[in-house]
Amino acid sequence: MLKKITKSKAFMLLVLLAVMCVIFSLGNKLYLSPNNLKNIMIASSLSGTVMVGILCLLISGNIDLSAGAVGSMGALVTALLINAGVPWFIALLLCIIFGACTGGVNAFLAYKFGINPFIGTLGMSSVWEGLTYIISGNQSILMSNESFFKVGTSEILGIPLPFLYFAILSVIFGLILYYTKFGREIYMSGGNRMAARLAGVNIQKIGTIMMMNCSAIAAFAGAVLCARMKYVIPASVRGREMDAITSAILGGVSFMGGTGGTGGAFVGLLVLNAFSNGLEMWGVQAYWQIIASNLLLLVALTVDYFNERAIRRNLQQKVG
Repeated sequence: MLKKITKSKAFMLLVLLAVMCVIFSLGNKLYLSPNNLKNIMIASSLSGTVMVGILCLLISGNIDLSAGAVGSMGALVTALLINAGVPWFIALLLCIIFGACTGGVNAFLAYKFGINPFIGTLGMSSVWEGLTYIISGNQSILMSNESFFKVGTSEILGIPLPFLYFAILSVIFGLILYYTKFGREIYMSGGNRMAARLAGVNIQKIGTIMMMNCSAIAAFAGAVLCARMKYVIPASVRGREMDAITSAILGGVSFMGGTGGTGGAFVGLLVLNAFSNGLEMWGVQAYWQIIASNLLLLVALTVDYFNERAIRRNLQQKVG
């Protein structure tokens, strides 16, 4: 058991995270201060919440590049409803329902029109982002609902609530993936579609549910950001889907589907945000941070590609 744990992707990432913390703390003693650790948790919460939906979608063999735009639209919908007098908890529920409907649109394009999810969700990303600018008039929308603000600003035992949402969602979906029949069907859908169909798995149904789930979680993440900021700006969640994909793949989720889990992805996200935070505290300029983050994505995709190729080669040798 110990040998298996030490060889896991999550364990290796934890070691990497510890090494990074030591290196960055040597350059800046405030890096491991309680306030900065809280900053890392807050920074991780938005991308992390989006990541939970995306990693389940990736495991099922699909992808969604519109999650950031849907999150921005979700924040806008929540703000408009609350400013119109709708109770915040109803507004939050309607926001999640709205997100699920946008995921349904993605599934409709993929399964009824046969549009590749990569292309379809990329196109819908532009549609939703454009609508946020049109509806908001490219202006920030202020809010004044203290009860709703607590959803994004409160803490429990010093841990920000947005980070707890991310952690709780990771645990819930981790249990679903590992211990339920539906979770096994998600892995089968992404791992081997032909075998999954022969086993009676409804690939289209799994993909539709995962797309709706991904968009619903993204919209929820946008609403939480809205509560934390106390106002909404257009495209406030833009680009977070790329951070989510980077973290998921870094944590062992295959871009090709069928492998990975929430544990490694959770640690992968912490590594990514701890790395970005460390560079910021060292005074590295923002554009270099963007370059470094995208290089991490490139490295993660390269490693994932060679891992997949090695697995397929081993399978072919066993069959041969």
